[in-house]
Amino acid sequence: MKLGIAVVYLVSERNGALLDVHLSRIAGHTSVPYTIYAGANRLLPQYRARLEREPRVRIVECSDTGRHGGAEHAHYLEHLVRAAIDDGVTHVAVLHVDSFPVCDGWAEKLAARLSDPCALVTVPVTFTALLMFRREFYLACGPRFELTPEDERDPACPAYREKQGPYVHSGSGYLFAAERHGLTWERLDGDRPDAADYGVVYAGAVFHLNGAARLDVPAASWLRTAAYGRTLGVIRAGLHAVMSERQRARWARRLGAVHRSLVQRPVWQAEQRRYEAARARLLADPDRYLEEQIGKGHGNGPADRPRAGAG
Repeated sequence: MKLGIAVVYLVSERNGALLDVHLSRIAGHTSVPYTIYAGANRLLPQYRARLEREPRVRIVECSDTGRHGGAEHAHYLEHLVRAAIDDGVTHVAVLHVDSFPVCDGWAEKLAARLSDPCALVTVPVTFTALLMFRREFYLACGPRFELTPEDERDPACPAYREKQGPYVHSGSGYLFAAERHGLTWERLDGDRPDAADYGVVYAGAVFHLNGAARLDVPAASWLRTAAYGRTLGVIRAGLHAVMSERQRARWARRLGAVHRSLVQRPVWQAEQRRYEAARARLLADPDRYLEEQIGKGHGNGPADRPRAGAG
């Protein structure tokens, strides 16, 4: 097994310690040969220097993009995965800066869940917080992190969107590519042992804090509902149908401004408090916090078994 780990690094000044936890956990729990393929286009200089000191990190120079949010993230990931495949990796694992392994043998454990019919292992909604696949899937199916215009025209796409919420996140295109080729994928249901806590351990193998990759601004839970995602999907489809590329870009910026104003509401503020509490506990004593999360959870149980076709 030769593992490529693709991560887009966007770290705020207050989260340097989180970057250290992320890198140290990968190094400490990964026994197979691996390289971290790092996207650092908008990384602060001091943290880029931190990555440059890591012998197993390769910073990939990605082309800039005028896009933002999930679209920007997906753009960089395309470069990182292509670099890993070109280097001959057998498996790719996509992580966020606030997701990392918590047990030895995590890569082998997740890779064992992959098979000829099961092309992907991932987690709910924020698919790229943990997304693993084989080299063969990438070469045979040519997946893209975002749904492409071709995907949107596919008759199967509306049903796929309905099944997914349809919350559109970078990684949605990979799941749809699997389905288009008659393959399945497995969603790992994680445990949030304490309703007041924020982090999640998936399959006893990978922890995801959630929020740090978006500059400490976790999305409000109500903005991830099926109704909200369906509305966004309808709006996007309408823009593609009746507007030029320039017009779509202008309206996308306007919609983004509306979205950002929505997440400032009180429900978001409650989510922010939960995130801050979990982040503080993690950074104060990573070993103790993660041991508590693993000990309280039961993420290796029946809820984590494969689900045909989708999550």
